[in-house]
Amino acid sequence: MMNRSWILGMTLALAATLGIAQGPGGPGKGFDGQRPARMHRMAPGGGGGLMSPLVARALNLDEAQKTAIRDRMKSAMEEAKPLREQQIALRKSIEEAVKSNADEATLTRLANESGTLTGQMQAVMLRARSTVHNQILTADQRTKLADIQKEYRGKRGNRGKRFGPKAAPAAPPNA
Repeated sequence: MMNRSWILGMTLALAATLGIAQGPGGPGKGFDGQRPARMHRMAPGGGGGLMSPLVARALNLDEAQKTAIRDRMKSAMEEAKPLREQQIALRKSIEEAVKSNADEATLTRLANESGTLTGQMQAVMLRARSTVHNQILTADQRTKLADIQKEYRGKRGNRGKRFGPKAAPAAPPNA
């Protein structure tokens, strides 16, 4: 469960950073009018996350950039597919190990394998993100995207943060 949440979190972060803008297909559609990849539907805010039509217009993405971004992200998802399949199989092994009261060495080995696969998947997506950021977006678009991300993070506040200091509970009203 922790790995699924982490993978989903990484996917959402990537989608929020570099998701593909909705094209002329309208809400919930990709550039070519087809449904976008799941990670783009799952982005915060839905419908492409930060790469909504408004942001795509703000970045002034041309059709060639939209196509290049879509192709690079699709390629990354294909590259990560065998890793995701291995992770699914590993989750089954982990569940069996837990239910069978496996020894600590086995649990540690399985956890390490899961961490390695997760890291490999993250590396695939980070390479794609880097390609989009450094080879597809222009310098002006990168600056504008950073401004949009900063504004988005400011609006999100601490929502979604799982670690770190917690705010003190509100004091009860005086009765």
